[in-house]
Amino acid sequence: MVAERPLKLAIVAGEESGDLLGADIVRALERTTGRKVQL
Repeated sequence: MVAERPLKLAIVAGEESGDLLGADIVRALERTTGRKVQL
């Protein structure tokens, strides 16, 4: 069996609120896909 590689994303956030929204996106992707997400 081949191990699934993590999803790799790049998110550019210019403000603290963008960082918080990006964190929510990462958590939602991990929960939805069942895969680890790397930034």
